[in-house]
Amino acid sequence: MNTFKRLKTRWKIMIGMVAFATVFGIGMLIKVVAANDIKLSINMGEEMVFEDMDTPFVAYIGISGKDEAGETSYEKIVYETSNSHIFTVGEFMNEEKSIIQLLPVAAGKAKLNARYIVDVKDGEPVYSKVFSGDATVPLIIDIGSEASIKTTTTADPVTIFMNGSIHNSIKWTYSRPDVVEVKSDPLTCQTATVTGVGAGYTIVTGTTADGLFANFPVYVDPSLTLNEFTVKSGQSIDILPYTNVKNPEAVYWKADKDANGNDVVTINNGILTGISTGEVYIYISCDPSFDEDRTVKAKVSVPFDWLDTVSTMNVGNEYQLKTTLNSSSITWSTSNKDVVSLKLTSTGTPDGTVYGVAEGTAVIYATRSYTNLEGAVVSETIQHTINVVDAFGISNNEVTINKGETFTLTALTSNENATISWAVADNKIVDFATVTTKNNITETFRGLKKGDTTIVVTQVSSGVLKTVTCTVHVLEPVGSLTIDPASVMIPVKSSTEVKLFINPLNADNQNIKWASNDPSIATVKGDSLSAVITGVSGGDTTITAISEDGLYIAYCNVSVRLPVEQIKLNVHNVNIDMATEKYQLTYTVYPQAEGVNQDVTWTSSNTSVLTVDEKGLVTFKKPGYATVYCQSTDKTFDYGTGAPFDLCEFYIKKPVTKIELNHTNEKVDVGSELLFTAKITPNDASNPNVIWSSSNTSVATIDSGGYMKAVGSGYAAILCKSESDGITAVCNVYVKQGVKEVVLSKSEISVRKGNDFYLSANILPDNADNKRYSWVSSDTRVATVDDSGHVKTLATGVVTISAIADDNGMMGKCIVTVTEPVDSITLNSSAETLLKDSKFLIIPTVLPLDATDKSVVFKTSDPNVATVDSEGLVTAKKGGNCVITVTTNERGLVASCNITVIEKVSDVSLDTSEMFLNVGATKVFKTSISNSDSATDKRMLWASSDPGVVSVDQYGRITGVGVGSAVVSATAADGGGASASCLVKVVNPVRSISINHSDETLYVGDSIRLSAETYPADATVKSVKWSSSNDNIAYVDQDGEVFAKAPGKVWISATSEDGNEIKAFCTIRVLDNVSATRVAVNAKEIFILAGNGRQLSATIYPRTANEDLLWMSTDTSIANVSSDGYVSTVGVGECEIIAYSSRNAVQTAIPLYSVAISKTKITMEQYDTFQLYVDGSPSKYKVSYRTSNPRVCTISADGLVTARQAGTTTVNATVNGKTMTCTVTVVDIEDEPRVIPYKLDN
Repeated sequence: MNTFKRLKTRWKIMIGMVAFATVFGIGMLIKVVAANDIKLSINMGEEMVFEDMDTPFVAYIGISGKDEAGETSYEKIVYETSNSHIFTVGEFMNEEKSIIQLLPVAAGKAKLNARYIVDVKDGEPVYSKVFSGDATVPLIIDIGSEASIKTTTTADPVTIFMNGSIHNSIKWTYSRPDVVEVKSDPLTCQTATVTGVGAGYTIVTGTTADGLFANFPVYVDPSLTLNEFTVKSGQSIDILPYTNVKNPEAVYWKADKDANGNDVVTINNGILTGISTGEVYIYISCDPSFDEDRTVKAKVSVPFDWLDTVSTMNVGNEYQLKTTLNSSSITWSTSNKDVVSLKLTSTGTPDGTVYGVAEGTAVIYATRSYTNLEGAVVSETIQHTINVVDAFGISNNEVTINKGETFTLTALTSNENATISWAVADNKIVDFATVTTKNNITETFRGLKKGDTTIVVTQVSSGVLKTVTCTVHVLEPVGSLTIDPASVMIPVKSSTEVKLFINPLNADNQNIKWASNDPSIATVKGDSLSAVITGVSGGDTTITAISEDGLYIAYCNVSVRLPVEQIKLNVHNVNIDMATEKYQLTYTVYPQAEGVNQDVTWTSSNTSVLTVDEKGLVTFKKPGYATVYCQSTDKTFDYGTGAPFDLCEFYIKKPVTKIELNHTNEKVDVGSELLFTAKITPNDASNPNVIWSSSNTSVATIDSGGYMKAVGSGYAAILCKSESDGITAVCNVYVKQGVKEVVLSKSEISVRKGNDFYLSANILPDNADNKRYSWVSSDTRVATVDDSGHVKTLATGVVTISAIADDNGMMGKCIVTVTEPVDSITLNSSAETLLKDSKFLIIPTVLPLDATDKSVVFKTSDPNVATVDSEGLVTAKKGGNCVITVTTNERGLVASCNITVIEKVSDVSLDTSEMFLNVGATKVFKTSISNSDSATDKRMLWASSDPGVVSVDQYGRITGVGVGSAVVSATAADGGGASASCLVKVVNPVRSISINHSDETLYVGDSIRLSAETYPADATVKSVKWSSSNDNIAYVDQDGEVFAKAPGKVWISATSEDGNEIKAFCTIRVLDNVSATRVAVNAKEIFILAGNGRQLSATIYPRTANEDLLWMSTDTSIANVSSDGYVSTVGVGECEIIAYSSRNAVQTAIPLYSVAISKTKITMEQYDTFQLYVDGSPSKYKVSYRTSNPRVCTISADGLVTARQAGTTTVNATVNGKTMTCTVTVVDIEDEPRVIPYKLDN
């Protein structure tokens, strides 16, 4: 991106240069006419948007007029910025220097100033007036255009960086403190830390002191602690406590409609209101478009329920029942149409209107079928019992209420003129809510205290007294909840128990729901008495207990703590003056994470020396040593010997202010000694120790006790310095120096007779006062010397030349040896040929025979080929050629001998020791000779152990002749015996391979066996080598068994092992296991006649799960289920049919009831009775019986058959829509008793 922007900028510069040649018409143009006719124009160019601080601005400079010299030149323009904290002046962009870069430093506004040097006077430039152009470095945000953050305690805040500076600081503002908290860094003035407070959207604005600003949108993503809510039709609940929303107006709320476009619920600022029965999703978002990444959703159910019912009605009355659904969406039925019937509409279907037919009780069923949010078809039935009375009754025979609640009863009478009276058996439990009047049909009552009582209603009509009663149960309601303790602090991964107190203690409904606002920090599990809170990760959250009765809420604040691992101070040793008075210590607690106790205590080991306050501020009391301890106060964890701590050692000192010496200026001789003493002020300084030193230890040295020795001539300063405070005192010392030594330029020399040379003398030390000296020869017959050190040699021999110091006779000597030179050298051989490791001695002859120095130096031109020692012994090292040179030490005369070394091949190897070769194929071996760089003869002799299998030529080229094996060998031709060989297997080659699978998909943990077949059939080697392109995804063994290990795609290859590398591939795709989370079955219950069957179907969710569907019956003596879900009943009774996933056994159980009538055929005499019943039906379903001919037999509601007259009829038993039949034969009563057997079909 930066490269692109720079190219773009350069392109704009080029365009600007072309435009500039025509007119200065882009941007701001400022022209000021100077007195000397020089005019400068500064054009800041096209406005540019910068995404980083690497891209420069560009300024275009125009010039017109003439200077004092009559010239115009861009070289004479001087540029500067009005504020280098905003931008600096960079390099020129063209040779003319009319385009210049401005380099951004920080956001802000500044001017580019330009002055022209119009003249030079007295060597100083004369400038024109200042010409200016405005420039702005825009504010830049470094982390993109927006941010999404969390409100959990473990979430990291977002740091916004803008290119401000301390010279143009940024002020941070934001519109919604209920969404974020913004803290700026006062040191850098560039960054702000944004922490989520509550869900919503806001804009954080950074504004510089000079008015530049930039906006940064921040989204705090909403979250829910519950993902499913239930609200009754007409009921409203507040879901804000289950969200991270602080202000409901800071987010957007939305609810889906049902499939018909109708409202199921409404949601407004967190208030969820039930409208009609159904299931929909509600959404909370910090984005008005409800972007998926910034939205959470929850499932909301409005249950199917009654809205308007009647419990008791008179014969002949009718009433419209209403539910939370439109009646047209409901299937209506009655358990006994002879008591309560359903009226039909004009379309022939019931609409919920009931009619009292006869005295008795009937159950009205309302059933709806719908497709839920998971896509399953669900059937749901609600029922209501209606009591039909004839003459006098009461609307409810039993009522249950909470204390303080009211309820209404209605007397049901068909005589409007009758006298009605109401009475309460115990008016301390229940009493009239309003003042009663005589003959009220309806009365309202209020529960006063917990208990049971009876309300008695009487009617007097025509002197006849009728009485009905209603039993009232008054329950003690929940008044409030309290969690003890109200706040807890627990270590991570540990648990604690809190108690729940329900007020009053005798409240009847004590069902409680527990929840954690942030389960990632702490979880909770509890009942009506207590709950166990478990810390999951460090941080703070809230545990909530909600009563089912009254929806009272209690809270417990939970702090999950991580152990303190380390306390670290900013400094551990402080050596400081008492005058400083105070010192601030700071600390860091590790780990730096939520849930770590940050509190510490500060203590001083010696409060008479220093004290420390609760913020780590140390106050000095007196000089001395003391230690400050900083220790964690955390008591959540057992730290054994104590919580972690750190310490800082303090040394508070009283400094030295002055030092006085007993000597201030001294003059001494070399070798003399002097004792120094120091007086310290003040005399009670913390550290009175001093350090002695000499500025020139070649002149004077001093030890730690102040004892000085003069060791050389010159000047030195003796320095006394306070050991701790740097205070010093100085004494200047001058030391005089005599001659110690005379050193000549040479101490020994050998010179040929007749040659001259010069000697020089050095008087030591260099600072000796008298450096004069004279030259002397010990034997002027051999050599002479003059005053300048010029030596002349006269004859062979040894002589001493001396330089003698005038100061004290010290002398330096040079021993001179005068010699006769050599004039020739010859050797005993000029050329030799040697075998490796053999030796030869070179003997030199040096003339004349009486030469003084006949020594020589032997040298080889290549020590790798041959070496030579100091005696001339040559050793052959490796094959090759070299030259041995012999050089005289005197005059450097040279003679040489050429050496040739013969070396045989030491070892040979081939590029392979074993190989396959196809019949008819060829290959050329590559040989490697270990000493190939030095072996003299590298030729090889080739041979085959069986030319009928493999042939080989003189170049090492082999040819496959026939199937089989042979050894091919290579032997060195130089006779040294080195050789190598290769086993060659000649084969009929594999031409192709096929694998039994070409493309397979496996799940992690699955395996598959692959097999490979080679072609043609006569291929010699039929085995293959198996390999995988990625063993981490799928591994294959050498039997072809493939094991799926991780999701991905690999290629399994089978490669021929006859050396031809023929390959075949199988693609394996490995998918991750997707576990089943739910099994949905197309039935909630199976009610079936024994002997019948039913096909079930089930779906595993998610649909991507790779688990198989399995079926089972909990009692195969009642029902069996096939692998495809077909249920066959084989007996009578109750069991469960279970559909479950194959791997994780996620299951759904469907209750099955297999029913049958107790007898299918009976024969009876007149007036006999027989009890029929339905076997296998649960008690929740009522059985209804009917006879097809009541003149033959009748049957009671509980199945008692009574024979009436001779004949045959059928009796039907119906339960839950299933009808069973029993054939009843009635015979006349015989005069003589006889036994009539019952004929049973089942």
